[in-house]
Amino acid sequence: MNIKRYGVDAPFALLIYTAFGVGLVLHAYVNRLNYPIGIEMTLGIILLLGALLFLHTTA
Repeated sequence: MNIKRYGVDAPFALLIYTAFGVGLVLHAYVNRLNYPIGIEMTLGIILLLGALLFLHTTA
């Protein structure tokens, strides 16, 4: 089967997903003693999973 590779469709979208995901997870980890981190950690993980899925489907 001849599969053509054209690269990542929108590299800046992937960069934004990854940067915000890592930022949210790190911010939640640093401030884990000050306040509950459930929503922030969940959103960060969802963004990172979205970035991985984006990379898997476009690359």
